[in-house]
Amino acid sequence: HEVLESYGLTVFRQRYSVAVPIDHGASVSLLDEDGKVERSIEAYAIWPNLIQTSRIPANAVFNGQLIYAENGELSDLSGKIIKDTIVLMEFNSGDNWLNAAKLGAKAFIFIAPTETSYTEARGKFLRTPIHFPRLYVSRQDGITLRERALSDSVKVGISLNMQYET
Repeated sequence: HEVLESYGLTVFRQRYSVAVPIDHGASVSLLDEDGKVERSIEAYAIWPNLIQTSRIPANAVFNGQLIYAENGELSDLSGKIIKDTIVLMEFNSGDNWLNAAKLGAKAFIFIAPTETSYTEARGKFLRTPIHFPRLYVSRQDGITLRERALSDSVKVGISLNMQYET
Protein backbone atom coordinates (compact mmCIF):
# COMPACT_ATOMS: atom_id res chain seq x y z
CA HIS A 1 0.00 0.00 0.00
CA GLU A 2 3.02 2.28 0.42
CA VAL A 3 3.47 2.50 -3.35
CA LEU A 4 -0.14 3.59 -3.81
CA GLU A 5 0.20 6.24 -1.09
CA SER A 6 3.36 7.53 -2.82
CA TYR A 7 1.10 8.33 -5.81
CA GLY A 8 -1.09 10.48 -3.56
CA LEU A 9 -3.83 7.92 -3.20
CA THR A 10 -5.66 7.25 0.03
CA VAL A 11 -5.35 3.61 1.01
CA PHE A 12 -7.57 1.88 3.51
CA ARG A 13 -8.42 -1.68 4.43
CA GLN A 14 -11.91 -3.01 4.50
CA ARG A 15 -12.56 -6.20 6.44
CA TYR A 16 -15.32 -8.57 5.44
CA SER A 17 -16.35 -12.14 6.07
CA VAL A 18 -16.39 -14.85 3.45
CA ALA A 19 -18.26 -18.14 3.63
CA VAL A 20 -16.23 -21.10 2.35
CA PRO A 21 -17.04 -24.81 2.13
CA ILE A 22 -15.21 -26.84 4.78
CA ASP A 23 -14.89 -30.63 4.57
CA HIS A 24 -15.52 -31.94 8.10
CA GLY A 25 -14.85 -35.51 7.13
CA ALA A 26 -16.07 -38.19 4.80
CA SER A 27 -15.73 -41.93 4.60
CA VAL A 28 -16.76 -44.99 2.64
CA SER A 29 -17.55 -48.14 4.61
CA LEU A 30 -17.46 -51.59 3.06
CA LEU A 31 -20.38 -53.49 4.59
CA ASP A 32 -20.69 -57.22 5.22
CA GLU A 33 -23.85 -59.25 4.56
CA ASP A 34 -25.29 -58.16 7.94
CA GLY A 35 -24.71 -54.48 7.17
CA LYS A 36 -21.85 -54.19 9.65
CA VAL A 37 -18.76 -52.17 8.77
CA GLU A 38 -16.06 -54.47 7.43
CA ARG A 39 -13.61 -51.67 6.58
CA SER A 40 -13.72 -47.87 6.66
CA ILE A 41 -11.98 -45.85 3.95
CA GLU A 42 -11.05 -42.18 4.23
CA ALA A 43 -12.68 -39.99 1.58
CA TYR A 44 -12.96 -36.32 0.67
CA ALA A 45 -15.92 -34.19 -0.36
CA ILE A 46 -16.10 -32.85 -3.91
CA TRP A 47 -16.58 -29.07 -4.33
CA PRO A 48 -20.20 -27.86 -3.93
CA ASN A 49 -22.74 -27.55 -6.72
CA LEU A 50 -23.01 -23.75 -6.54
CA ILE A 51 -24.16 -23.25 -2.92
CA GLN A 52 -25.22 -26.88 -2.32
CA THR A 53 -22.46 -28.81 -0.56
CA SER A 54 -21.81 -32.52 -0.89
CA ARG A 55 -23.41 -33.37 2.41
CA ILE A 56 -25.40 -36.06 4.14
CA PRO A 57 -27.37 -35.02 7.24
CA ALA A 58 -25.52 -35.29 10.55
CA ASN A 59 -25.23 -38.82 11.92
CA ALA A 60 -26.78 -40.25 8.75
CA VAL A 61 -25.18 -42.72 6.38
CA PHE A 62 -26.22 -43.45 2.79
CA ASN A 63 -26.10 -47.21 2.15
CA GLY A 64 -26.32 -48.81 -1.25
CA GLN A 65 -25.08 -51.29 -3.76
CA LEU A 66 -21.70 -50.26 -5.19
CA ILE A 67 -21.57 -50.25 -9.00
CA TYR A 68 -18.36 -49.65 -10.97
CA ALA A 69 -19.11 -47.48 -14.01
CA GLU A 70 -15.58 -46.97 -15.41
CA ASN A 71 -15.71 -43.59 -17.18
CA GLY A 72 -19.48 -43.17 -16.98
CA GLU A 73 -20.09 -43.40 -20.71
CA LEU A 74 -23.54 -44.73 -21.58
CA SER A 75 -21.84 -47.88 -22.91
CA ASP A 76 -20.19 -48.33 -19.48
CA LEU A 77 -23.63 -48.20 -17.85
CA SER A 78 -25.37 -50.49 -20.33
CA GLY A 79 -26.97 -53.53 -18.68
CA LYS A 80 -26.38 -52.23 -15.14
CA ILE A 81 -29.11 -51.26 -12.72
CA ILE A 82 -28.09 -47.77 -11.61
CA LYS A 83 -31.17 -46.57 -9.73
CA ASP A 84 -30.53 -46.14 -5.98
CA THR A 85 -26.91 -47.30 -6.22
CA ILE A 86 -23.65 -45.67 -5.22
CA VAL A 87 -21.56 -45.37 -8.36
CA LEU A 88 -17.79 -45.75 -8.40
CA MET A 89 -16.09 -44.00 -11.34
CA GLU A 90 -12.68 -42.99 -12.57
CA PHE A 91 -12.02 -39.31 -11.81
CA ASN A 92 -10.81 -38.52 -15.33
CA SER A 93 -14.29 -38.97 -16.79
CA GLY A 94 -15.35 -35.38 -17.47
CA ASP A 95 -18.95 -34.73 -16.49
CA ASN A 96 -20.11 -38.26 -17.37
CA TRP A 97 -21.24 -38.76 -13.77
CA LEU A 98 -24.36 -36.92 -14.91
CA ASN A 99 -25.28 -39.94 -17.06
CA ALA A 100 -25.58 -42.14 -13.97
CA ALA A 101 -27.27 -39.33 -12.03
CA LYS A 102 -29.98 -39.17 -14.71
CA LEU A 103 -30.44 -42.93 -14.32
CA GLY A 104 -31.13 -42.60 -10.59
CA ALA A 105 -27.78 -43.08 -8.84
CA LYS A 106 -27.86 -41.65 -5.34
CA ALA A 107 -24.17 -40.85 -4.80
CA PHE A 108 -20.76 -41.02 -6.47
CA ILE A 109 -17.28 -42.06 -5.44
CA PHE A 110 -14.44 -40.95 -7.71
CA ILE A 111 -11.12 -42.81 -7.84
CA ALA A 112 -8.05 -40.57 -7.70
CA PRO A 113 -6.10 -40.67 -10.97
CA THR A 114 -2.32 -40.77 -11.31
CA GLU A 115 -2.57 -37.32 -12.92
CA THR A 116 -5.38 -34.97 -13.87
CA SER A 117 -6.24 -31.43 -14.90
CA TYR A 118 -8.32 -28.47 -13.80
CA THR A 119 -10.80 -29.24 -16.58
CA GLU A 120 -11.39 -32.72 -15.15
CA ALA A 121 -12.00 -31.29 -11.68
CA ARG A 122 -14.46 -28.70 -13.08
CA GLY A 123 -16.50 -31.55 -14.54
CA LYS A 124 -17.30 -32.89 -11.06
CA PHE A 125 -19.46 -29.98 -9.92
CA LEU A 126 -22.21 -27.85 -11.39
CA ARG A 127 -23.23 -24.21 -11.33
CA THR A 128 -26.69 -25.36 -10.28
CA PRO A 129 -27.52 -26.01 -6.58
CA ILE A 130 -28.35 -29.70 -6.99
CA HIS A 131 -27.85 -31.89 -3.93
CA PHE A 132 -25.80 -34.87 -5.00
CA PRO A 133 -23.27 -36.49 -2.64
CA ARG A 134 -19.89 -36.88 -4.36
CA LEU A 135 -16.71 -38.27 -2.79
CA TYR A 136 -13.09 -38.72 -3.79
CA VAL A 137 -10.92 -41.61 -2.57
CA SER A 138 -7.22 -42.37 -2.97
CA ARG A 139 -6.10 -44.40 -5.96
CA GLN A 140 -5.21 -47.41 -3.79
CA ASP A 141 -8.54 -47.37 -1.93
CA GLY A 142 -10.38 -46.82 -5.22
CA ILE A 143 -8.72 -49.87 -6.74
CA THR A 144 -9.78 -51.92 -3.69
CA LEU A 145 -13.37 -50.71 -4.09
CA ARG A 146 -13.28 -51.39 -7.85
CA GLU A 147 -12.01 -54.96 -7.32
CA ARG A 148 -14.76 -55.63 -4.78
CA ALA A 149 -17.46 -54.12 -7.00
CA LEU A 150 -16.34 -56.21 -10.01
CA SER A 151 -15.88 -59.49 -8.12
CA ASP A 152 -19.12 -59.68 -6.15
CA SER A 153 -22.17 -57.84 -4.95
CA VAL A 154 -20.92 -55.34 -2.40
CA LYS A 155 -22.73 -52.74 -0.35
CA VAL A 156 -21.15 -49.59 0.97
CA GLY A 157 -22.15 -46.82 3.30
CA ILE A 158 -20.98 -43.26 2.84
CA SER A 159 -20.86 -40.43 5.32
CA LEU A 160 -20.09 -36.91 4.23
CA ASN A 161 -20.11 -33.58 6.01
CA MET A 162 -19.20 -30.45 4.08
CA GLN A 163 -20.61 -27.17 5.37
CA TYR A 164 -20.13 -23.48 4.66
CA GLU A 165 -18.39 -21.57 7.40
CA THR A 166 -17.35 -17.97 7.80
